[in-house]
Amino acid sequence: MQVRLILTLTLVIAALLRYAPPDAAAATPVEVVAYGDSVTYLGDYLDEWGSHIRRDLQVTPDVTMRAAPGWRSGDLRSALESDPAFWEPLATADLVVVNIGYNDFFGMRSAYLEGSCGGDAGTACFDALVDTFATNWDAIMHVITARIRSSESALRVTDIYYSTAGLDQLPEYGNAFQVLSPYLARMNEHIHARAAHYGYEVAMVHLAYNGASGDEDPYAKGYLLSDVIHPSVSGHRVIADALRATGYAPLERTCADVDGNGVVNSADLGHIAYRFGTAVADDEWISVDVNADGHVNASDLGITAAQFSRRCSQRA
Repeated sequence: MQVRLILTLTLVIAALLRYAPPDAAAATPVEVVAYGDSVTYLGDYLDEWGSHIRRDLQVTPDVTMRAAPGWRSGDLRSALESDPAFWEPLATADLVVVNIGYNDFFGMRSAYLEGSCGGDAGTACFDALVDTFATNWDAIMHVITARIRSSESALRVTDIYYSTAGLDQLPEYGNAFQVLSPYLARMNEHIHARAAHYGYEVAMVHLAYNGASGDEDPYAKGYLLSDVIHPSVSGHRVIADALRATGYAPLERTCADVDGNGVVNSADLGHIAYRFGTAVADDEWISVDVNADGHVNASDLGITAAQFSRRCSQRA
């Protein structure tokens, strides 16, 4: 057993030293289309997510951004419905991400704090907001899902974080959190509820920023800049990590989890090294031929090493 282990490790190291990774520039890129407001416009979470994509899929992302600071859901809806520059990139998109709704909520927050929201309880503008946002959201998703290659493209959305959750729990803000958080929850509930209908996965940004109870302060966590609106470097990283956690299905790209336990690790390298230099049958349970070229070789080891610690969907 010890001799075999030493031999296996020697083979792995030797193969990796010989392995020349594919030229990322020569590989077919992943076409990413990103829609949203200033968070998307800044692009930092897209850069972080792009790093995950390069590591996970072994290809370089090519990002087309369609975003503008201050945009609300109605702005994005209008652009998608009327401007070809917004919907034409969907025809070739592999990954589409939508991040919208923050300004819908916080525009009404300002009206509430100023006492201009209307209604007996001062929340009439929020009652209208939830319905308007839901209508705009569905219109946005209708355009996107009608134009993407639905069987091949991956659609991802982010839910909405509560950037001022800490401030709004303070007495000087009238404990606005108790009044306003249920409205944001309803907006996020709509985003999640429509996932199955439109075939998207939701990146759980609100959970990461505000915790399971929704009342955690993301600024105190270091996720926001001093404006208590836009994500910091750490905050953008959190968004990217939440997107990565959704995976890439149905976009087909190789995952090097050869034994199907949900993570790429040393066991996978061991399986490949054990069968190194052999041909693989089509019905092989352990998918040691990672790149499906019919042979177990240095390419399979190199891809697996590059994806080390990546989490993948477990086999049924």
